[in-house]
Amino acid sequence: LALEQAIIDNGTSWKAGYVYVPGIAPLDRRHAAWEDIKAANPGIEEQDEGSIESFCNCALRLIVDQEKKRLLDFQRTECNRIEFTKGKNKVICQKTDGRWQITQPKLIPISTKDVDDLLFGIDTIKIEQELELPLEEISLQIEFSVASETVVTLRLGQAKGNFVAVSNSLSTQTYLVDNRFLRPVKSILQKSSSKIYSVWQD
Repeated sequence: LALEQAIIDNGTSWKAGYVYVPGIAPLDRRHAAWEDIKAANPGIEEQDEGSIESFCNCALRLIVDQEKKRLLDFQRTECNRIEFTKGKNKVICQKTDGRWQITQPKLIPISTKDVDDLLFGIDTIKIEQELELPLEEISLQIEFSVASETVVTLRLGQAKGNFVAVSNSLSTQTYLVDNRFLRPVKSILQKSSSKIYSVWQD
């Protein structure tokens, strides 16, 4: 919308300063829109990054730091459903009347602390490193939902030492993160008596 407004305000021939950092979902989407606008309007001239570097480097670092600070962007307090999937096996946790319980593969009450620890751990995951290759194998997929709508999906690779490779539905990037958040995952899966738990046994 901002680009369309710029054309309305300035016509189809003008110079623009532009900086793009790949691998961050909102910036990827903006870049695709920007390329479409330039292709449709040859009179728009993109300024060399060096000519605007002194003006935007500081702001750019702030944007990138903010985007990468949290791996997943959702309100954990609003989450009312968590679904773990491995192949054809599922474990579903549902929050009803303020209490959490496993509803699949069978009905089992679980500690609110286990779920709170999981959500807090997910919310505070810090990215240690960006990886160039996609996940070789998805060992577990976790979906977090609010009001019956999937908000975000976390895909896990194999854990190696204190780290695990992950990707999410908000970005095409793969990341290496600390695997401490897996502790409550293991606890919940163990209580579910699901076959999925065997994946997480040491």
